[in-house]
Amino acid sequence: MASAITVAELYEPRAGGCHAAVAHGLLYTAGILPLNALGEVVGRGDPVRQAEQVFRNVGAVLKAAGVPWSGVARIKWFFGAEARGKAIERVWDVQRRYAAPGRQAGLSIFHDSVEPDVLVAVELIAAVDGKKHVVGDPSSRWARLVRVGDVGFAGGFVPRVPRPFQPGELFRQSEDIYAQLAAALKDASSSLKDVMRVHQYVTRPGLDMGEFRRARDPFVKIGEFVSTSVVSGAGDPEMVGDDVLIKMDAELSLAPKEYAKLKTAWVNPGGLHAIKTGDFVFAQAQMSRALDGSTLHPTDLAAHCDQTLRNLDAELKGCGADWRNVVHFRSFLKDAAGREIARQVQRAWMKNHACPTTELVGGFFDPLALYEAEVMIAL
Repeated sequence: MASAITVAELYEPRAGGCHAAVAHGLLYTAGILPLNALGEVVGRGDPVRQAEQVFRNVGAVLKAAGVPWSGVARIKWFFGAEARGKAIERVWDVQRRYAAPGRQAGLSIFHDSVEPDVLVAVELIAAVDGKKHVVGDPSSRWARLVRVGDVGFAGGFVPRVPRPFQPGELFRQSEDIYAQLAAALKDASSSLKDVMRVHQYVTRPGLDMGEFRRARDPFVKIGEFVSTSVVSGAGDPEMVGDDVLIKMDAELSLAPKEYAKLKTAWVNPGGLHAIKTGDFVFAQAQMSRALDGSTLHPTDLAAHCDQTLRNLDAELKGCGADWRNVVHFRSFLKDAAGREIARQVQRAWMKNHACPTTELVGGFFDPLALYEAEVMIAL
């Protein structure tokens, strides 16, 4: 199980959680926000000032955990839509002051925080002892793959030459990012069989999701990994181009694997609920769905969230775990106005367990969906 870390001099963690947790040599942070100790947004309207506050807060978390900056294995940036066009390129200067370029896997996407006026939030995973294996070009912003013991983090991957939208473009871009993943794994003497979970962020609603599934199939097969797929904001914070339709990152494990298919919770046809590997369990993201795949409670947010977490609870139990084993919780909410309702439901399931939490606004491919959540589990 994880050891929770709450830093006294920082703002009170959201959703009844904590700032970070340590499990089996890895540190997982919450989505760290640009807030001062009073919980007030610093740098309102300015993504660079907010990034500076976020990294000061991250530094306090790492110090409290005894983790060096050199141990950071993955960084995820979440930018609010209002940050678009506001000198986002300067936030990378902030990151470089703290974390050496090319030494972390990373991803940046447009995803609003549920917190008002927040333009920047950052999540980290780090090796507690600072030891990691890096694959990639040190002159690049991100490493292609970073491994800590048996666990690895690849990407994020962005289409290399995005073209203006046209029929089949999502297929082409998806094929490109999975080919990049396969190449990174090969360079790390690993294989696609080691992919445990993929996060796929599609930047436009209404696209044919069959395109990216068909592009993905030659690389990773349904039933061999778990996933989270959501609609993020349009565009790309790293200025690759507004024509980017999909971004992706992946989590890996070299340890032996046990695949779980349960009869107690919904999952996509042919898919997995969870993969137990080493000391961790990678779980499929869940939604408010019945076993037959129908969406439940589309007009009742509390019941919708409750069903989502009921499905996650079934995944936990199916792997011999419970909510005390959750080392990180990430949620996507269709409308930020419902954040307190979602938090209340989450606290009811978590009870007294505090874990790092990231709360984002996201879109879904199911027009009836209001909420989606995923967990990382440490045994």
